[in-house]
Amino acid sequence: MKKILISAQELANQMAMGKKIKILDASLRSSVSNTVNEMANGIIPRALKFDLDEGFSDSLSVFPHTLPSRDMIAESCQKLGLDIKDSIVVYDNKGIYSSPRAYWMLTESGFRDVLILDGGLKSWVESGHSVDNAFSVPNTLKSCPNVNSISNVKNTQEVRDNLSSKHFKLIDARSSGRFLGNDPEPRKGLKSGSIPKSLNIPFANVLNEAFYLDEKQIYDVFAKKGIAKSDSLVFSCGSGITACIVLVAAKIAGFESTSLYDGSWSEWAADEKNEIVI
Repeated sequence: MKKILISAQELANQMAMGKKIKILDASLRSSVSNTVNEMANGIIPRALKFDLDEGFSDSLSVFPHTLPSRDMIAESCQKLGLDIKDSIVVYDNKGIYSSPRAYWMLTESGFRDVLILDGGLKSWVESGHSVDNAFSVPNTLKSCPNVNSISNVKNTQEVRDNLSSKHFKLIDARSSGRFLGNDPEPRKGLKSGSIPKSLNIPFANVLNEAFYLDEKQIYDVFAKKGIAKSDSLVFSCGSGITACIVLVAAKIAGFESTSLYDGSWSEWAADEKNEIVI
């Protein structure tokens, strides 16, 4: 199975040996969730800013963190000096939160050697490694890398159609309170509840604080929901960020057919035509 995670010590060892690694900080400026670990401070040496709020998000969309076009991703990668063949490690300052979104976007775009720092900046600091107070300056590429168009993504119409066709299982990574409609959505004016026939695996259920659970533990989480490895899985959350935590967990556990409902609950609940389960 393809390696997905790297430990803080392993990354430090590779850096010390002089391995050429592009380190990307995919931390968000703010978060709607209060269920993740406290933010760690500092920047891993040599890290570049992978901006999920702007450069790697469609700024013209009315919904948060919308997947940008292929050309927009290519241009943002060019500015950061990211080539398809680069060895890349992504992390965030909350342990495991937004880095899986960066991992998903890069690997789906065709980058071949991408790893997530398990435990994120928190693990790096607690392992005794130094931090900087500024990002590195990228070496911009002369031309855009030849990235793929991301195909493993679903839109709202496809999710609607699936209510009758049942081609895939939809997994919602939000908290159980939000999924059941007991807790309000953090985004003002957005209804709470869930998409009909969706399954709830809160992203915290595949984590041990700032780290992913192991392969067997993750598989057990999915199995308890009646999910088999032969199933086609689509992941959703509030805006497509934490859905990627559970999507990557599925990959760690050996599930092969994974896609993202990028609009997620923000888009579904905003459309009065869509049924909501409470």
